[in-house]
Amino acid sequence: MSRSQSTKYQQQSKLDRQIQVLLSLSKLEFATRRQLMAIHDLGSIRNANYFLKDMQKYMNVTQHKKEYVYYLNKTGAELIGHAKLYKKNNRLSHTLMRNEAWLLCYCPESWEIERPIEFGADGEKKVIIPDARYMDNRIPCFVEIDRLQSIKENENKIQTYKILCNLYKQRGVTPIIQFFTISKIRQKNLENLGVKYDVYLQSHVVEEIY
Repeated sequence: MSRSQSTKYQQQSKLDRQIQVLLSLSKLEFATRRQLMAIHDLGSIRNANYFLKDMQKYMNVTQHKKEYVYYLNKTGAELIGHAKLYKKNNRLSHTLMRNEAWLLCYCPESWEIERPIEFGADGEKKVIIPDARYMDNRIPCFVEIDRLQSIKENENKIQTYKILCNLYKQRGVTPIIQFFTISKIRQKNLENLGVKYDVYLQSHVVEEIY
């Protein structure tokens, strides 16, 4: 391989890695440096800083509770054909914790964020919007991020999930409701609600760093 060919190959390889990071941001909306390091194996903090700084023309960067947070700018979105641009808002903590859930679920490709689910039960139209959803070996998994919700809000949502789960069970499928929460106390309350309403509920405590 000639020097020019080698240089061209290195440039293309670098662009390919950058595009993978941009695709992750299009899926997650926002991501911390630590999260991008975990997803894309960016090495040490020093190496990650160098790599991400080199991508500044494609991404916006802000700080949130002492962590760098990245999101697509117009140039980055156009490069990967992503139509929607995101703006920093008061739900950033929620979004970053949702990313932690994605990582803990082993980064499923089928991950979809806040997609409404409409269904009918007893002649009534029902709608539920999971914080995320994905498929695990043909089993529907619905993800909820529990940071600030009241117990009553969680109970109301679990009641609606019970109706949806019963429809799935008629087809021989048992969905999994996964709550990611911030304390053992909240985890215990969620598990009790799962038992009360007879749904397959898993709860996980995520360290509150957001």
